[in-house]
Amino acid sequence: MSHTQNMEKRAREREQRRRQQAADAERAKEQAAATSTPDAPTGQGGTGDLVVPAQADADHRVERPSRPQPLTPDLIPEPRRVEATGDLSPLELHDLALCERAFDHASEAQWMKGKAAHAIREGRLYRAGGRTWAEYCVTEIGESETDVNRQILEWPLAAAISAAYTTKRAVPASHVRALLPLTKTADENAIADAYAKLRAFADTNQQRVTAAALTSMVERFSKAADPLPVAQFGAAIRAIEPTRPTQAATPAAASATPDHPNLGDMPTPAPAVGSPEPANTAAAGSGENLAGGAAPAGDRPDLPTAAPDQETIEGEIVDDERAAALLASLQAASTTINEDLHTATPATLKAIAEAARHIAERAEALL
Repeated sequence: MSHTQNMEKRAREREQRRRQQAADAERAKEQAAATSTPDAPTGQGGTGDLVVPAQADADHRVERPSRPQPLTPDLIPEPRRVEATGDLSPLELHDLALCERAFDHASEAQWMKGKAAHAIREGRLYRAGGRTWAEYCVTEIGESETDVNRQILEWPLAAAISAAYTTKRAVPASHVRALLPLTKTADENAIADAYAKLRAFADTNQQRVTAAALTSMVERFSKAADPLPVAQFGAAIRAIEPTRPTQAATPAAASATPDHPNLGDMPTPAPAVGSPEPANTAAAGSGENLAGGAAPAGDRPDLPTAAPDQETIEGEIVDDERAAALLASLQAASTTINEDLHTATPATLKAIAEAARHIAERAEALL
């Protein structure tokens, strides 16, 4: 049997198992509905008021944080395109539940990785063959010691958030990292509960919780009794919004700025001081009189030094126009910088930070 035939056979077997599981689940649901007690028994038999066990279990499930159910890769259905409409069939509902279970496992796996690394480090389980912890991180985990140690610091809070925030929406690692300073003054469970309430509040008000907003709340509004005051969320967002320029660009800067600051050509600066004069002007030091019969200033040492000529002034204006165009571009970019950086990769963020530092250093050096 070829490899392709073997894969097709295994896919058919998985499909058959999933169909059987869906059918079994449907039969179990029907049997439970048929045997359930419709009304709660009263206490007229002398035993006092009783609670229907099924109802008690249902109430308990509502209050208890959900935990990911066991899942293996072969249970996830094979992707296949289906042009279907209408309500989901029992098999489709079963497949959807399996796929969403994988989302739950993804959030759990992140903090479990940190916990596993913590156990290895504290128990010195890495020492076989004389390896150091740093060597183990690189060779076995595939990350630097710094990154692994950061995950070790974050996993207790991430685990608490995973238990408190039970929706299927992911909790980014950047959120946990932004909340980590709160662990110095508050319990992980209290922080996790506050985070879950904040996410629910933001969803209700159609707002987005970002790592920058969480950092703003931690730095400005956090208290020991209330780590993440929901009422201050709007103020925290406004605090990180960049200040929009209130003054319009000068006419000179506006004329120097092309239609697209990143694609258009910048204006050509005027010749700098000391550059060759155009061919139709008199050469300096030729001995010829200037207009009006006056001798050049260089030939009259008794006269004060002349002010910079118009050419130099125009050159300075052009240079300032170029700087103003750069400033306008930076200000325009700053209005959306928070959203733009939120989805950037670590490599892109490092490059942006390096470029920003270079611009700041050059500007300060010229002051």
